[in-house]
Order: sequence, then C-alpha cells, then structure tokens
Amino acid sequence: MHYSFCFFVFNVLWTTTIVHGQVNPCVSNPCKNGATCQNINSVEYNCICPPQFPVEGKNCDQLITTTTTTVQPIVTPAPSPCASSPCLNSGTCILQAVFNDPYRCACTQYTYGARCESI
Repeated sequence: MHYSFCFFVFNVLWTTTIVHGQVNPCVSNPCKNGATCQNINSVEYNCICPPQFPVEGKNCDQLITTTTTTVQPIVTPAPSPCASSPCLNSGTCILQAVFNDPYRCACTQYTYGARCESI
C-alpha cells in the first residue's frame, strides 16, 4: 500500500513535469506576483503578468516605476487697461493702482473729459 502511494505521487509529479515527452519549465513556478506561466517548449516559457500589479520583465518580477512631474501652470498676466489706448485726442493713459478706475487719462491742452473726448 505504501509503495503504490509513493509510486502514484512520483507518477503525478513526473507526468506534470513531462508534457508530451518534453520537460515543462513552468513546473518550477518561474513567474512571480501571480503571473500565469505558458509553456512554449522544453526550455522556454512566457509569463503573463497580472494587470492589477505594476510589474514587468521575463518573470513579472520587476516593478514598473513612474515619475510624477508637477508642472506649474502658465499664468498669462491680464493685459494693461492702457493697451487698448482708451484716451482720445492724444491723451496719455496713466495706470492707477489705488483707485477704483484702473487708469486715468491725462489730456492735452484744449481737451477734457474722462477719456479726453471733448475739445
């Protein structure tokens, strides 16, 4: 009885190691991290890495590393209120940071108004 059990275990191990007369390289469990081993021939195998793990390599044993780069947003400054030349009749636009109006117009001689619009 003991002899037949040992023979059975040996036969099972031998059968799983030999597939169609060839040694199965997947028997040694070369694939890591839950990967699936596919026997190609008596020497070659292919590991299919599980998608839920960030691993790669012949045996799915190399961690895939990523680098995170933080990029500062490009901030375009608001155009100057004087860029549109709001002052008429050769008036000069002057920026004002203190008052509610972002600019004021310095009018030439003989012109007046908020935008030097009147002659």
